[in-house]
Amino acid sequence: MPAPPRPSDAPCGELAGPSLIAALRKVAIARPFARGDVLVREGDPPAFLGLVLEGRVKIVKSGAGGREVILHVMGPDKSFGIVPVLDGEPYPASAVAVEDGRWGRVDAERFAAVLVAEPRIALDVLRSFGRRLRRLAHVTQQAATTPVEARIASRLVELSAPLPPGADVRVTRQELADLAGTTVETAIRVTRAWEQAGIVALSRGRIAIRDPRGLRARAEAS
Repeated sequence: MPAPPRPSDAPCGELAGPSLIAALRKVAIARPFARGDVLVREGDPPAFLGLVLEGRVKIVKSGAGGREVILHVMGPDKSFGIVPVLDGEPYPASAVAVEDGRWGRVDAERFAAVLVAEPRIALDVLRSFGRRLRRLAHVTQQAATTPVEARIASRLVELSAPLPPGADVRVTRQELADLAGTTVETAIRVTRAWEQAGIVALSRGRIAIRDPRGLRARAEAS
């Protein structure tokens, strides 16, 4: 089985490459957020896009019975809301602050002006669309053909990739289950087994990866 995709290609992740991120930073209006703040609400008209400057933001959809389903967790220099701003359709999911931090708001009109003024940035966005389509195809195939343990391991590998070696991954078992398309009970069972095998160490809201090679081997298992 191929190695897990890069975190930059994660589901509902940003469509912004380095050149666009730099441009957005120049025009964004910086604002603070507190844990639990809703930055973008599912179903609202797309008036702006957002860029995470500090802290983490989760992209969520409302599931059956009002249950929150987490699609993606993003950190600094990751953007959200670009697709709705481009196609004019309502936001397909909400963006909610996981912890205190800062974000930059870029109004739709200003974003359009950036693309018109900088064709290379518009090309960057198109290339990112291609990466997202490939990623969605991979996720669909993985959900249908890959064992649940490998899916959970893949998501944990992706979350840990941007972090310094040895840093804890701040994620709950419920969040990890949502990202892997499984139940929290399964995520708890799998991660406990990894802990007994010395692959991870578990604490409230955090997972420390003790054996990165062992985790990646499980992510690549078919």
